[in-house]
Amino acid sequence: MKLDILVLFAMQELKENELFKDSSNAVPKVPKEYKGYISSFGPSVIQSGLLPTIMFYENSKSTEKNGKKEILNILSGILKKTGKYKMTPNSLKELTMDKIKNKAEYADLVNDVLDAYTALKLSMRTFKFE
Repeated sequence: MKLDILVLFAMQELKENELFKDSSNAVPKVPKEYKGYISSFGPSVIQSGLLPTIMFYENSKSTEKNGKKEILNILSGILKKTGKYKMTPNSLKELTMDKIKNKAEYADLVNDVLDAYTALKLSMRTFKFE
């Protein structure tokens, strides 16, 4: 899918996410920790693989409300909006485990996740960081 459409989906996900809304319902503010979380996601997928990265993000402890796990939820939402995958929150791990059995489907999923990651990283730049 084209990156510009994915950026649109990513911006919608950020605007809909309760974690990034402030009390005045103004423009969403992204906690500064998420800048690092999203910056390290792509290189981790490239270096370690998709499944190990997902497991690390799911199990990491952070000071933020949902921490790194929220990045996975947003990526799941972006993938769901493409219509290619049936996603629920926290289902990226199950989808990855299902697709890993077929090399072509797994490679396609990895590319789609990296595209969604790129779109999320670009769209986060349009919001203010706290």
